[in-house]
Amino acid sequence: MNVMQITNADLCLSCGFCETICPENCITIKFNPAKGFHEPIVNEKRCTNCQSCIDVCPGRAVDFPALNNIYGNPIPEFHNIGNIQRSCIGYSNDLQVRKDAASGGFITQFLHYLFDYNKIDGAILTKPNKKDAFNPCGYIARSFNEVLASQMSIYNSVSIGTVLKEINNDNQRYAFIGIPCQVHGLLNYIQQHPEIKINIRIIIGTFCGGYQTHFAHQYYFPKVGVPFDQIKNIDYRYGEFPGSFRLGLRNGQTKILPRRFPDKKQANRINTAFNSMFYIPRCYLCADKGNILADISTGDPWIPDCKGEKIGKSIILIRSDRGNTLFQQAIDKDYISIENIPFKTVMNAQKFNHERHGNQPAYQKLFKLFRKKYPDYTFLGKTQIINKRVYIRILIDCIKPFLQRKRWTWWLLRPLYFIEKHIRNIFIYNNPYTYFFKD
Repeated sequence: MNVMQITNADLCLSCGFCETICPENCITIKFNPAKGFHEPIVNEKRCTNCQSCIDVCPGRAVDFPALNNIYGNPIPEFHNIGNIQRSCIGYSNDLQVRKDAASGGFITQFLHYLFDYNKIDGAILTKPNKKDAFNPCGYIARSFNEVLASQMSIYNSVSIGTVLKEINNDNQRYAFIGIPCQVHGLLNYIQQHPEIKINIRIIIGTFCGGYQTHFAHQYYFPKVGVPFDQIKNIDYRYGEFPGSFRLGLRNGQTKILPRRFPDKKQANRINTAFNSMFYIPRCYLCADKGNILADISTGDPWIPDCKGEKIGKSIILIRSDRGNTLFQQAIDKDYISIENIPFKTVMNAQKFNHERHGNQPAYQKLFKLFRKKYPDYTFLGKTQIINKRVYIRILIDCIKPFLQRKRWTWWLLRPLYFIEKHIRNIFIYNNPYTYFFKD
């Protein structure tokens, strides 16, 4: 029994922690063209079935209470959104960093402070591959200049866990920056290797809607005149917030493509490609879009106060004592500017996170009915189905992986997107029960 069972059940998240933890070095993360993302390949002849790869896998199981307790964090009052000591809008005080970043440059500038004041020796993050746009990698930045070199949003699968091989048995201090499933994988890894717990001085988590497979790019870019095989590198959030696509082509040319359109036909085309139709299958089952186990969570500020924002700002949620201490120090040293905002404003802006977390019992029931594998979640509190009409939405999620892997079915994705959008707007976003913090 090894991680291939998880891969075959479509529960893999491409995080790469299985490759790092394998004592026999018999796991390799490789791109699977049939599925459109990276997955582990196991050398069965060398595998001893020790199950370390299964135990570390965040795609198979997430024990929220156990992982929350690793660094001694208390059980949160609202289990579906985690501990929150402080909620604010923030941005970098370095104007160039703020302009070059996706959402105000908070993470980049916070790392600048951590390096300048010797709080960390390295930052574990992801960086784009300049030669292969769709094969990003995990990376340890050893200086702020190296952080700047990797300053770019990534929207396809990346195996960040493989870099933990470099920090085993050293005495250096690291910041870890990742999406929720990568944070889950890191904490699962620390459970099996507690000796590296002291190395990870802070965990900075980004909000996540889901990772796209390569099929999203194969679907969209040829429709706007860019052959998929000609794309050498890609910046998903170039320029003014929320950014445009900047494509570096193999012939040396650069193309800038907008992400937002006033024309409905063009808007629906890009939304079909990059708004859940082409996610990695396990992303549809995610119960933690808001990164509730990180020390600091951050993401785009989709709130009324930031409407029309051009340079960029970030929502910042401080979740732990160590996160709050370092965050306040960065503010005091004038690296970051913040504006405190009401807790309920943030939560209502992130109501899709509530829906995903609260409706997990509905996903579990339907997957059990269809005899499909489902993650083993242990939540911080009791989950409750928010709206029973969500079963329609789950049925749509179940067929998306099949449709995205068969090109001849791609024509169905746009009408399916309209159906899903209608369900979301009527039954979820306009449902008063999804607003947990009403006036």
